[in-house]
Amino acid sequence: MSPMSSHRTTPMPSRRTHSTEIPFVGPPYTQRDNGRTRIDALEEELAELQEENENLRTHVIQLQKSQSNGNEKKRTSDSQEQTTNALGRGHHRLVHISDSPATVIMNAQAHMVALKDEDRVASIEEMKEMDEDSRDEKIEEELSEWRAQERNLIAYGQLLRLLPNLERHLSESTPESVEDFTVRLRRGASEARSDDINRCTSKLGSLLNHVQDPRERPDPLLNVDGNNMRANRGLSHKTCCRWLLPIDVALTEETLSKAASLEIDLSDNWFIRLFYKDGEGDPSNVEENFLMSTILVRLYQAVFTSPSSATGSIDGDSDDEDAARRKRRRGSRAVRSSVADKLHMNNQVTPRSIAYICVLAHFSLTDATQWDTTVYDVDYTAMYEFIVDYLEDTPTEQSRKNAETILSWWNRKVFKGKSSGIHGNQNKSRKRLAAQRRERSNVVSTSADS
Repeated sequence: MSPMSSHRTTPMPSRRTHSTEIPFVGPPYTQRDNGRTRIDALEEELAELQEENENLRTHVIQLQKSQSNGNEKKRTSDSQEQTTNALGRGHHRLVHISDSPATVIMNAQAHMVALKDEDRVASIEEMKEMDEDSRDEKIEEELSEWRAQERNLIAYGQLLRLLPNLERHLSESTPESVEDFTVRLRRGASEARSDDINRCTSKLGSLLNHVQDPRERPDPLLNVDGNNMRANRGLSHKTCCRWLLPIDVALTEETLSKAASLEIDLSDNWFIRLFYKDGEGDPSNVEENFLMSTILVRLYQAVFTSPSSATGSIDGDSDDEDAARRKRRRGSRAVRSSVADKLHMNNQVTPRSIAYICVLAHFSLTDATQWDTTVYDVDYTAMYEFIVDYLEDTPTEQSRKNAETILSWWNRKVFKGKSSGIHGNQNKSRKRLAAQRRERSNVVSTSADS
Protein backbone atom coordinates (compact mmCIF):
# COMPACT_ATOMS: atom_id res chain seq x y z
CA MET A 1 0.00 0.00 0.00
CA SER A 2 1.40 3.31 -0.98
CA PRO A 3 1.81 6.12 1.47
CA MET A 4 -0.72 8.09 -0.47
CA SER A 5 -3.42 5.42 -0.06
CA SER A 6 -2.87 5.31 3.76
CA HIS A 7 -3.63 9.05 4.22
CA ARG A 8 -6.74 9.83 6.33
CA THR A 9 -8.24 13.26 7.01
CA THR A 10 -9.33 14.24 10.54
CA PRO A 11 -12.52 16.37 10.66
CA MET A 12 -12.07 19.80 12.31
CA PRO A 13 -14.17 20.03 15.46
CA SER A 14 -17.02 22.45 15.07
CA ARG A 15 -19.88 23.60 17.23
CA ARG A 16 -21.92 24.23 14.11
CA THR A 17 -24.32 21.41 13.29
CA HIS A 18 -24.96 22.69 9.80
CA SER A 19 -21.36 22.41 8.47
CA THR A 20 -20.71 19.93 5.65
CA GLU A 21 -17.40 18.09 5.43
CA ILE A 22 -15.90 17.79 1.94
CA PRO A 23 -15.17 14.10 1.25
CA PHE A 24 -11.57 13.11 0.47
CA VAL A 25 -10.98 11.64 -2.97
CA GLY A 26 -7.43 12.72 -3.65
CA PRO A 27 -4.59 14.90 -2.51
CA PRO A 28 -6.08 17.63 -0.28
CA TYR A 29 -4.33 20.53 -1.82
CA THR A 30 -5.07 19.56 -5.43
CA GLN A 31 -8.47 17.86 -5.32
CA ARG A 32 -11.25 20.06 -6.61
CA ASP A 33 -14.98 19.93 -6.06
CA ASN A 34 -16.91 22.20 -8.32
CA GLY A 35 -13.85 24.36 -8.78
CA ARG A 36 -13.02 24.57 -5.03
CA THR A 37 -9.94 23.09 -3.47
CA ARG A 38 -9.90 21.52 0.00
CA ILE A 39 -7.92 24.49 1.36
CA ASP A 40 -10.62 26.85 0.10
CA ALA A 41 -13.20 24.92 2.11
CA LEU A 42 -11.03 24.97 5.23
CA GLU A 43 -10.44 28.69 4.95
CA GLU A 44 -14.17 29.26 4.56
CA GLU A 45 -14.91 27.08 7.60
CA LEU A 46 -12.23 28.90 9.61
CA ALA A 47 -13.77 32.25 8.71
CA GLU A 48 -17.18 31.03 9.85
CA LEU A 49 -15.68 29.78 13.13
CA GLN A 50 -13.96 33.10 13.73
CA GLU A 51 -17.23 34.96 13.12
CA GLU A 52 -19.05 32.65 15.50
CA ASN A 53 -16.33 33.08 18.11
CA GLU A 54 -16.58 36.89 17.81
CA ASN A 55 -20.34 36.69 18.26
CA LEU A 56 -19.90 34.53 21.35
CA ARG A 57 -17.28 36.91 22.74
CA THR A 58 -19.62 39.88 22.20
CA HIS A 59 -22.43 38.00 23.92
CA VAL A 60 -20.19 37.15 26.91
CA ILE A 61 -19.15 40.81 27.23
CA GLN A 62 -22.79 41.88 27.21
CA LEU A 63 -23.64 39.33 29.89
CA GLN A 64 -20.73 40.52 32.03
CA LYS A 65 -21.85 44.14 31.67
CA SER A 66 -25.41 43.21 32.54
CA GLN A 67 -24.27 41.29 35.60
CA SER A 68 -21.99 44.15 36.63
CA ASN A 69 -24.83 46.65 36.31
CA GLY A 70 -27.08 44.35 38.32
CA ASN A 71 -24.46 43.97 41.05
CA GLU A 72 -23.91 47.74 41.09
CA LYS A 73 -27.63 48.37 41.41
CA LYS A 74 -27.82 45.80 44.22
CA ARG A 75 -24.84 47.38 45.97
CA THR A 76 -26.44 50.82 45.58
CA SER A 77 -29.75 49.52 46.90
CA ASP A 78 -28.05 47.75 49.83
CA SER A 79 -26.03 50.88 50.57
CA GLN A 80 -29.13 53.08 50.52
CA GLU A 81 -30.95 50.66 52.81
CA GLN A 82 -28.03 50.58 55.25
CA THR A 83 -27.85 54.39 55.21
CA THR A 84 -31.59 54.72 55.85
CA ASN A 85 -31.42 52.15 58.64
CA ALA A 86 -28.53 54.07 60.21
CA LEU A 87 -30.49 57.33 60.04
CA GLY A 88 -33.44 55.62 61.69
CA ARG A 89 -31.38 54.52 64.71
CA GLY A 90 -31.85 57.92 66.33
CA HIS A 91 -35.63 57.92 66.05
CA HIS A 92 -36.67 56.23 69.31
CA ARG A 93 -33.73 57.83 71.10
CA LEU A 94 -34.57 61.45 70.26
CA VAL A 95 -38.00 61.57 68.64
CA HIS A 96 -40.44 59.12 70.29
CA ILE A 97 -40.04 55.93 72.30
CA SER A 98 -42.75 53.94 70.48
CA ASP A 99 -44.33 55.91 67.61
CA SER A 100 -42.99 55.03 64.18
CA PRO A 101 -41.59 57.70 61.83
CA ALA A 102 -44.71 57.35 59.66
CA THR A 103 -46.96 57.98 62.68
CA VAL A 104 -44.96 61.03 63.71
CA ILE A 105 -45.18 62.47 60.18
CA MET A 106 -48.92 61.81 59.90
CA ASN A 107 -49.72 63.32 63.33
CA ALA A 108 -47.59 66.39 62.65
CA GLN A 109 -49.28 67.02 59.32
CA ALA A 110 -52.69 66.79 61.00
CA HIS A 111 -51.66 69.31 63.66
CA MET A 112 -50.28 71.73 61.08
CA VAL A 113 -53.70 71.70 59.46
CA ALA A 114 -55.33 72.35 62.85
CA LEU A 115 -53.04 75.32 63.46
CA LYS A 116 -54.60 77.05 60.45
CA ASP A 117 -57.91 77.23 62.30
CA GLU A 118 -57.43 80.58 64.07
CA ASP A 119 -60.62 80.30 66.10
CA ARG A 120 -59.59 76.90 67.39
CA VAL A 121 -56.14 78.14 68.36
CA ALA A 122 -57.60 81.19 70.13
CA SER A 123 -60.00 78.95 72.04
CA ILE A 124 -57.16 76.71 73.19
CA GLU A 125 -55.15 79.69 74.38
CA GLU A 126 -58.13 80.89 76.43
CA MET A 127 -58.44 77.47 78.03
CA LYS A 128 -54.76 77.50 78.94
CA GLU A 129 -55.21 80.82 80.73
CA MET A 130 -57.93 79.39 82.96
CA ASP A 131 -57.12 78.30 86.49
CA GLU A 132 -56.77 74.56 86.74
CA ASP A 133 -59.44 74.42 89.45
CA SER A 134 -61.97 76.08 87.16
CA ARG A 135 -61.47 73.69 84.24
CA ASP A 136 -64.08 70.99 83.81
CA GLU A 137 -63.40 67.50 82.53
CA LYS A 138 -64.22 68.40 78.94
CA ILE A 139 -61.74 71.29 78.91
CA GLU A 140 -59.04 69.10 80.46
CA GLU A 141 -59.58 66.46 77.78
CA GLU A 142 -59.42 69.07 75.03
CA LEU A 143 -56.20 70.57 76.42
CA SER A 144 -54.71 67.10 76.82
CA GLU A 145 -55.52 66.27 73.20
CA TRP A 146 -54.01 69.58 72.04
CA ARG A 147 -50.87 68.98 74.08
CA ALA A 148 -50.54 65.54 72.46
CA GLN A 149 -50.65 67.24 69.05
CA GLU A 150 -48.04 69.78 70.16
CA ARG A 151 -45.85 66.98 71.44
CA ASN A 152 -46.14 65.25 68.08
CA LEU A 153 -45.22 68.44 66.26
CA ILE A 154 -42.08 68.77 68.39
CA ALA A 155 -41.32 65.12 67.62
CA TYR A 156 -41.58 65.96 63.92
CA GLY A 157 -39.13 68.81 64.43
CA GLN A 158 -36.69 66.38 66.06
CA LEU A 159 -37.17 64.00 63.13
CA LEU A 160 -36.28 66.80 60.71
CA ARG A 161 -33.06 67.38 62.67
CA LEU A 162 -32.16 63.75 62.13
CA LEU A 163 -33.25 63.80 58.48
CA PRO A 164 -32.73 67.29 57.01
CA ASN A 165 -33.89 66.16 53.55
CA LEU A 166 -37.05 64.49 54.82
CA GLU A 167 -39.53 67.10 53.59
CA ARG A 168 -38.02 67.14 50.10
CA HIS A 169 -38.15 63.34 50.04
CA LEU A 170 -41.83 63.39 51.09
CA SER A 171 -42.79 65.93 48.44
CA GLU A 172 -40.80 64.50 45.52
CA SER A 173 -41.13 60.73 46.02
CA THR A 174 -43.95 58.37 45.15
CA PRO A 175 -46.17 57.03 47.96
CA GLU A 176 -44.57 53.60 47.53
CA SER A 177 -41.08 55.09 47.85
CA VAL A 178 -42.08 57.06 50.96
CA GLU A 179 -43.58 53.96 52.55
CA ASP A 180 -40.44 51.94 51.84
CA PHE A 181 -38.30 54.76 53.25
CA THR A 182 -40.26 55.01 56.51
CA VAL A 183 -40.28 51.22 56.91
CA ARG A 184 -36.49 51.15 56.70
CA LEU A 185 -36.29 54.04 59.19
CA ARG A 186 -38.47 52.12 61.60
CA ARG A 187 -36.34 49.00 61.19
CA GLY A 188 -33.23 50.96 62.12
CA ALA A 189 -35.04 52.54 65.09
CA SER A 190 -36.18 49.18 66.41
CA GLU A 191 -32.72 47.66 66.04
CA ALA A 192 -31.17 50.56 67.97
CA ARG A 193 -33.74 50.31 70.77
CA SER A 194 -33.07 46.58 71.05
CA ASP A 195 -29.32 47.23 71.28
CA ASP A 196 -29.88 49.90 73.92
CA ILE A 197 -32.13 47.65 76.00
CA ASN A 198 -29.47 44.95 76.08
CA ARG A 199 -26.80 47.50 76.96
CA CYS A 200 -28.91 49.03 79.76
CA THR A 201 -29.92 45.64 81.13
CA SER A 202 -26.31 44.53 81.39
CA LYS A 203 -25.06 47.85 82.76
CA LEU A 204 -27.80 48.19 85.37
CA GLY A 205 -27.18 44.66 86.61
CA SER A 206 -23.48 45.39 86.95
CA LEU A 207 -24.13 48.66 88.80
CA LEU A 208 -26.47 47.06 91.34
CA ASN A 209 -24.23 44.03 91.80
CA HIS A 210 -21.31 46.28 92.77
CA VAL A 211 -22.83 48.77 95.21
CA GLN A 212 -20.45 49.58 98.03
CA ASP A 213 -22.67 48.32 100.83
CA PRO A 214 -22.79 44.49 100.61
CA ARG A 215 -26.18 44.53 102.35
CA GLU A 216 -27.64 46.50 99.42
CA ARG A 217 -26.41 44.08 96.77
CA PRO A 218 -28.96 41.89 94.97
CA ASP A 219 -29.53 38.41 96.30
CA PRO A 220 -29.18 36.55 94.06
CA LEU A 221 -26.92 38.71 91.92
CA LEU A 222 -28.43 39.87 88.66
CA ASN A 223 -27.41 38.30 85.36
CA VAL A 224 -25.35 40.71 83.28
CA ASP A 225 -24.73 38.78 80.06
CA GLY A 226 -26.22 36.08 77.88
CA ASN A 227 -29.71 35.77 76.45
CA ASN A 228 -31.45 35.48 79.81
CA MET A 229 -30.25 38.66 81.53
CA ARG A 230 -33.74 39.49 82.85
CA ALA A 231 -34.59 35.92 83.86
CA ASN A 232 -33.90 36.57 87.55
CA ARG A 233 -35.31 40.11 87.68
CA GLY A 234 -38.78 41.55 88.07
CA LEU A 235 -41.04 42.28 91.04
CA SER A 236 -40.25 38.89 92.59
CA HIS A 237 -36.62 39.99 93.01
CA LYS A 238 -36.51 42.24 96.09
CA THR A 239 -33.80 44.56 94.79
CA CYS A 240 -35.53 45.15 91.47
CA CYS A 241 -38.88 45.53 93.20
CA ARG A 242 -37.49 48.15 95.58
CA TRP A 243 -36.33 50.38 92.71
CA LEU A 244 -39.62 49.97 90.83
CA LEU A 245 -41.87 50.99 93.73
CA PRO A 246 -43.23 54.57 94.09
CA ILE A 247 -41.61 56.73 96.74
CA ASP A 248 -44.83 56.84 98.78
CA VAL A 249 -44.82 53.05 99.26
CA ALA A 250 -42.93 51.93 102.36
CA LEU A 251 -40.19 49.35 101.81
CA THR A 252 -41.40 46.52 104.02
CA GLU A 253 -41.52 42.78 103.52
CA GLU A 254 -45.29 43.06 103.29
CA THR A 255 -45.28 45.69 100.53
CA LEU A 256 -42.57 43.87 98.60
CA SER A 257 -44.65 40.69 98.76
CA LYS A 258 -47.79 42.53 97.63
CA ALA A 259 -45.92 44.14 94.76
CA ALA A 260 -44.57 40.76 93.66
CA SER A 261 -48.16 39.48 93.41
CA LEU A 262 -49.29 42.70 91.64
CA GLU A 263 -51.50 43.73 94.57
CA ILE A 264 -50.02 47.26 94.41
CA ASP A 265 -51.13 49.44 91.53
CA LEU A 266 -48.08 50.60 89.59
CA SER A 267 -49.91 51.67 86.44
CA ASP A 268 -49.98 55.47 86.73
CA ASN A 269 -47.47 56.52 89.40
CA TRP A 270 -44.25 57.64 87.74
CA PHE A 271 -42.62 58.96 90.91
CA ILE A 272 -40.69 55.75 91.49
CA ARG A 273 -37.47 55.28 93.43
CA LEU A 274 -35.49 54.53 90.28
CA PHE A 275 -35.96 58.14 89.17
CA TYR A 276 -34.67 59.75 92.40
CA LYS A 277 -31.28 60.52 93.87
CA ASP A 278 -30.23 57.56 96.03
CA GLY A 279 -33.66 56.03 95.44
CA GLU A 280 -35.24 58.31 98.01
CA GLY A 281 -37.94 60.95 97.47
CA ASP A 282 -40.32 63.06 99.51
CA PRO A 283 -43.97 62.14 98.79
CA SER A 284 -45.02 65.62 99.93
CA ASN A 285 -42.61 67.24 97.44
CA VAL A 286 -42.30 64.86 94.51
CA GLU A 287 -40.27 67.33 92.41
CA GLU A 288 -37.35 67.41 94.82
CA ASN A 289 -34.49 65.36 93.29
CA PHE A 290 -36.88 63.96 90.67
CA LEU A 291 -34.97 62.64 87.61
CA MET A 292 -31.64 63.26 89.39
CA SER A 293 -30.71 59.60 89.70
CA THR A 294 -27.11 58.51 89.30
CA ILE A 295 -28.36 55.19 87.89
CA LEU A 296 -30.11 57.03 85.05
CA VAL A 297 -26.97 59.03 84.33
CA ARG A 298 -24.83 55.90 84.12
CA LEU A 299 -27.28 54.26 81.71
CA TYR A 300 -27.47 57.44 79.63
CA GLN A 301 -23.70 57.45 79.34
CA ALA A 302 -23.66 53.77 78.38
CA VAL A 303 -26.06 54.49 75.51
CA PHE A 304 -25.19 57.99 74.29
CA THR A 305 -21.53 58.64 75.12
CA SER A 306 -19.64 55.39 75.60
CA PRO A 307 -19.63 52.38 77.94
CA SER A 308 -16.26 53.49 79.31
CA SER A 309 -17.74 56.83 80.40
CA ALA A 310 -20.44 55.06 82.41
CA THR A 311 -18.03 54.21 85.22
CA GLY A 312 -18.22 54.98 88.88
CA SER A 313 -20.38 54.04 91.80
CA ILE A 314 -24.10 54.74 92.10
CA ASP A 315 -23.76 55.20 95.86
CA GLY A 316 -24.42 58.80 96.79
CA ASP A 317 -24.08 61.70 94.40
CA SER A 318 -20.60 60.94 93.13
CA ASP A 319 -19.39 63.79 90.97
CA ASP A 320 -16.46 62.94 88.75
CA GLU A 321 -16.12 66.31 86.99
CA ASP A 322 -12.70 66.84 88.57
CA ALA A 323 -11.54 63.49 87.21
CA ALA A 324 -12.85 64.47 83.79
CA ARG A 325 -10.94 67.75 83.89
CA ARG A 326 -7.76 65.94 84.91
CA LYS A 327 -8.22 63.55 82.03
CA ARG A 328 -8.61 66.44 79.58
CA ARG A 329 -5.47 68.07 80.92
CA ARG A 330 -3.54 64.83 80.44
CA GLY A 331 -4.93 64.46 76.98
CA SER A 332 -6.82 61.51 75.63
CA ARG A 333 -6.49 59.06 72.81
CA ALA A 334 -8.63 59.34 69.72
CA VAL A 335 -11.87 57.40 70.14
CA ARG A 336 -14.72 56.41 67.91
CA SER A 337 -17.59 58.83 67.54
CA SER A 338 -20.22 58.28 70.20
CA VAL A 339 -23.93 57.95 69.57
CA ALA A 340 -24.35 61.53 70.78
CA ASP A 341 -21.79 62.70 68.21
CA LYS A 342 -23.45 60.76 65.40
CA LEU A 343 -26.82 62.24 66.33
CA HIS A 344 -25.32 65.76 66.45
CA MET A 345 -26.48 66.36 70.01
CA ASN A 346 -23.77 69.02 70.49
CA ASN A 347 -22.97 67.84 74.04
CA GLN A 348 -26.49 68.61 75.20
CA VAL A 349 -28.99 66.21 76.72
CA THR A 350 -32.58 66.52 75.53
CA PRO A 351 -35.86 65.95 77.40
CA ARG A 352 -36.77 63.09 75.08
CA SER A 353 -33.44 61.32 75.44
CA ILE A 354 -33.82 61.48 79.24
CA ALA A 355 -37.36 60.09 79.02
CA TYR A 356 -36.07 57.34 76.71
CA ILE A 357 -33.46 56.26 79.28
CA CYS A 358 -36.03 56.35 82.08
CA VAL A 359 -38.23 53.89 80.21
CA LEU A 360 -35.32 51.61 79.32
CA ALA A 361 -34.10 51.67 82.92
CA HIS A 362 -37.53 50.62 84.19
CA PHE A 363 -37.79 47.87 81.56
CA SER A 364 -34.29 46.62 82.44
CA LEU A 365 -35.48 45.79 85.96
CA THR A 366 -38.38 43.66 84.75
CA ASP A 367 -38.42 40.03 83.75
CA ALA A 368 -40.16 40.70 80.43
CA THR A 369 -38.73 38.43 77.76
CA GLN A 370 -39.04 40.99 74.96
CA TRP A 371 -39.83 44.66 74.47
CA ASP A 372 -43.44 45.62 75.04
CA THR A 373 -45.09 48.98 75.60
CA THR A 374 -46.89 47.63 78.69
CA VAL A 375 -45.30 45.67 81.54
CA TYR A 376 -46.86 45.17 85.01
CA ASP A 377 -49.75 47.39 83.76
CA VAL A 378 -47.22 50.19 83.33
CA ASP A 379 -47.82 51.99 80.03
CA TYR A 380 -44.34 52.94 78.80
CA THR A 381 -45.68 55.38 76.22
CA ALA A 382 -47.61 57.21 78.95
CA MET A 383 -44.56 57.21 81.23
CA TYR A 384 -42.37 58.54 78.44
CA GLU A 385 -44.80 61.31 77.50
CA PHE A 386 -45.24 62.34 81.14
CA ILE A 387 -41.49 62.88 81.53
CA VAL A 388 -41.28 64.64 78.15
CA ASP A 389 -44.08 66.99 79.16
CA TYR A 390 -42.49 67.62 82.56
CA LEU A 391 -39.36 68.91 80.81
CA GLU A 392 -40.88 70.42 77.64
CA ASP A 393 -44.31 71.74 78.60
CA THR A 394 -43.37 74.43 81.14
CA PRO A 395 -46.05 77.15 81.17
CA THR A 396 -45.10 78.64 84.55
CA GLU A 397 -41.91 80.27 85.76
CA GLN A 398 -41.45 77.60 88.42
CA SER A 399 -41.87 74.74 85.96
CA ARG A 400 -39.33 76.35 83.62
CA LYS A 401 -36.83 76.72 86.45
CA ASN A 402 -37.30 73.07 87.46
CA ALA A 403 -36.73 71.89 83.90
CA GLU A 404 -33.68 74.10 83.44
CA THR A 405 -32.19 72.88 86.71
CA ILE A 406 -32.65 69.24 85.74
CA LEU A 407 -31.25 69.68 82.21
CA SER A 408 -28.27 71.66 83.53
CA TRP A 409 -27.56 68.93 86.10
CA TRP A 410 -27.75 66.26 83.40
CA ASN A 411 -25.43 68.15 81.05
CA ARG A 412 -22.88 68.51 83.81
CA LYS A 413 -23.08 64.85 84.77
CA VAL A 414 -23.17 63.30 81.30
CA PHE A 415 -20.89 65.52 79.25
CA LYS A 416 -18.72 66.61 82.20
CA GLY A 417 -18.08 70.18 81.18
CA LYS A 418 -17.76 69.65 77.44
CA SER A 419 -20.65 71.99 76.81
CA SER A 420 -20.19 74.40 79.70
CA GLY A 421 -16.82 73.84 81.38
CA ILE A 422 -14.68 74.41 78.30
CA HIS A 423 -16.70 77.44 77.29
CA GLY A 424 -16.46 78.60 80.87
CA ASN A 425 -12.67 78.49 80.65
CA GLN A 426 -12.90 80.59 77.49
CA ASN A 427 -15.12 83.05 79.31
CA LYS A 428 -12.58 83.29 82.13
CA SER A 429 -9.87 84.13 79.62
CA ARG A 430 -12.08 86.74 77.96
CA LYS A 431 -12.93 88.33 81.29
CA ARG A 432 -9.28 88.41 82.29
CA LEU A 433 -8.31 89.97 78.96
CA ALA A 434 -11.06 92.59 79.24
CA ALA A 435 -10.07 93.45 82.83
CA GLN A 436 -6.41 93.98 81.90
CA ARG A 437 -7.38 96.12 78.92
CA ARG A 438 -9.56 98.28 81.12
CA GLU A 439 -6.72 98.60 83.62
CA ARG A 440 -4.27 99.69 80.92
CA SER A 441 -6.84 102.09 79.53
CA ASN A 442 -7.30 103.68 82.95
CA VAL A 443 -3.53 104.07 83.38
CA VAL A 444 -3.21 105.78 80.00
CA SER A 445 -6.14 108.06 80.78
CA THR A 446 -4.67 109.02 84.16
CA SER A 447 -1.27 109.79 82.62
CA ALA A 448 -2.87 111.99 79.99
CA ASP A 449 -4.81 113.95 82.61
CA SER A 450 -1.68 114.59 84.67
